[in-house]
Amino acid sequence: MYRVLSSIQSAKASHAQLSDMPLRRDTQALRLIASISLIQRREKVLLMKEKASSRSGFLLSTHVVLKTRHVNPNIHVRRY
Repeated sequence: MYRVLSSIQSAKASHAQLSDMPLRRDTQALRLIASISLIQRREKVLLMKEKASSRSGFLLSTHVVLKTRHVNPNIHVRRY
């Protein structure tokens, strides 16, 4: 009787492990897919911010050169 009970318990334990394994693999795969999409979203947001700042930013649209050949420096501004 004891052997029967122990074999039933071991069968239940092995069944629980077997049924849990595909769920773990699926969960890992879903987490991987979610992390990839999050990384792509972050990159897209960063690219959008760079484009927005380059269009509207005053500092990026003008190039300032400071020349100090003379006592009084002259500032030359070159626009693109």
